[in-house]
Amino acid sequence: MQIGTNKEAIDIAYSFFRANIGISLGIVTIMAVAIILQTLPTIGSIFAIIYAILTLSIQIYIGRSVWSIDTPKDIKDIASNANIKDILLSAYSEAIGATMGFLLITILFMMLFGYIISQTIDLELLQKAISANNVEAVSDMLFKAFTSPAMIIFFIIVLLFTYLVPAVIGRVMVSESAGEAFVASMGFFHPTVWKRVFTNGSYAKIVTIWSLILFVAFMILSILFSSLILLPLGFVVLYMLLLYNAVIYAFAYNTIE
Repeated sequence: MQIGTNKEAIDIAYSFFRANIGISLGIVTIMAVAIILQTLPTIGSIFAIIYAILTLSIQIYIGRSVWSIDTPKDIKDIASNANIKDILLSAYSEAIGATMGFLLITILFMMLFGYIISQTIDLELLQKAISANNVEAVSDMLFKAFTSPAMIIFFIIVLLFTYLVPAVIGRVMVSESAGEAFVASMGFFHPTVWKRVFTNGSYAKIVTIWSLILFVAFMILSILFSSLILLPLGFVVLYMLLLYNAVIYAFAYNTIE
């Protein structure tokens, strides 16, 4: 299946989850443990990277599976015959390569953000205001920093990069090694990717609706994760969202290739 709608993406994600409920709940449990371990001091960041690799590996598997079917219902056969090892680890090498690329990009953005803050705020005055518990002064300095031209441009760049995410991860899905996946993750800086993404109506339609669905999903997740009773359901919804995103990445990639 090459290109579909957001509704079909939801159907595929749900069908994959339901077709092998035992494995789905097993993966949900593994994801939940990985998320909880991220809260540990010192080593939490290691589990954050492991979680990123694990979830991306799952999405690559799902994306490739979507490309191999003719209709949304066909995903049930793949899910029924899949085992947890294949879903989690069949694309671990590509996932590692891409995660390293995304991590590098994230670090670059964090450095840029820090530089802009250091140039728009007198950090010494900010520290004094915080020490003196001068909320008004702190708020005023932060407002000026976040509304500065440099910061506005920074946020626009972040927004544009976010719009490219489905296309870039789609490129990762077709890679065949860690090296290729790393190069694919650098698609954020590839002029051809920008041109194809921002001149494609089909891509715009899929990604715009996807963004709205994500907004609603994150609101639901914020409610579920705020309650210990609803926490297990939150992890299930998170996994469903992971599957849905993977299908969208596969669809979006095909609109520009």
